[in-house]
Amino acid sequence: MTHNSGSTGDSGDTGSAEAATAATAAKAALRSHIRAGRQRRAGADRSGRSATDAALVTHLLDELDRRDPERRAGVAAYLPLPTEPGGPDLPEAIAATGRPVWLPTVDAPGRPLRWVRWRGQELTRIGAFGIREPVPDNASEPVDTETLIGDLSSLVIPALAVGSDGVRLGQGGGFYDRTLGACASNPENHGKLMAIVDHEEFGLSVPATELDITVPVVVTDRGVFPTGPSGHNPHQ
Repeated sequence: MTHNSGSTGDSGDTGSAEAATAATAAKAALRSHIRAGRQRRAGADRSGRSATDAALVTHLLDELDRRDPERRAGVAAYLPLPTEPGGPDLPEAIAATGRPVWLPTVDAPGRPLRWVRWRGQELTRIGAFGIREPVPDNASEPVDTETLIGDLSSLVIPALAVGSDGVRLGQGGGFYDRTLGACASNPENHGKLMAIVDHEEFGLSVPATELDITVPVVVTDRGVFPTGPSGHNPHQ
């Protein structure tokens, strides 16, 4: 689902534009803060980063088993960048459970993401923006989200931070908001979304605009937490 602040009339339009501008500036500041923290943690304690990632992946796999104990449905995920929570072996860890794993590919700036089946690290290539992507196996790949999501139990997405209300802070390119905005308006599809962050990045005050998707579940190194009005606030 998207975050909708809604207003009417000319004064409302002006207020909405000003609020969006303020939210954009606040997001940029929060991104800089989170990125600096991730760089600092990655450089200061590599063994600690590995232990945090291992704990996070364990909680994620437990949640996938809770959702799909027979391990038949697919999982859409991503290949974490060097400082992103989850670690470089995240897709392989999910695939090792026997589930089909799908990773995003970037066609062009401003376009929604599409998905290719993960078949191992050796069958990847450097895609747009220098991010490693799986290589399509046949003419039926990449697959768009609307086609794929019905075959998934979960869609695991990266984030820099997530508020206790479920508002997600991404890297700023808008790819996941464009990709998931329409299909996540369906409650069943929205329920499949999960975001991964370090625990200290969950429960922050994340600025929102009406285009931002929310996530109902957050996975951190300390567990799996619902968001929203009845969700968990780790800082209380």
